[in-house]
Amino acid sequence: MESLIVDDEQEANENVVNIDVSAERYRWVILVVFCMNVLSNNVLFITFGPVITTAATCYAQDSFTVNLQAGVFSLFGILLMLPSIWFVKRFGLRWTFLIIAALSTVSGVFRIASPWSLSEFWFAFVSAIFCAFCNPLLTSLAPKISGVW
Repeated sequence: MESLIVDDEQEANENVVNIDVSAERYRWVILVVFCMNVLSNNVLFITFGPVITTAATCYAQDSFTVNLQAGVFSLFGILLMLPSIWFVKRFGLRWTFLIIAALSTVSGVFRIASPWSLSEFWFAFVSAIFCAFCNPLLTSLAPKISGVW
């Protein structure tokens, strides 16, 4: 009985294939760039959260209108999650990430330029819409990156 168990263990050890798994440095660069893009997107999302009353007085809006920027993220997250999964499958990692980076950059530029525009708050609101469009794409891109890793 004991020899049967030893034979099974020896046979199992013979069938084990050793795979050398090592992450290339380029993959770490991709991961860092992805994390920085997620961080910048979320910073643009949460910007007015801690200073709602100050932002409302600065932009001459009520606090509900300022909170709508956060509501846009929830709305876009619900509406665009399934299309964003399709988008990632259809266009792949590179093109999806480039589009996200471009839209995040445009969003950041709009947010920076909003104090100098004629309609300050609505310029910042358009920035939130661009940023909210990127959020479901980033969410659906994370499993694809980990799957390819």
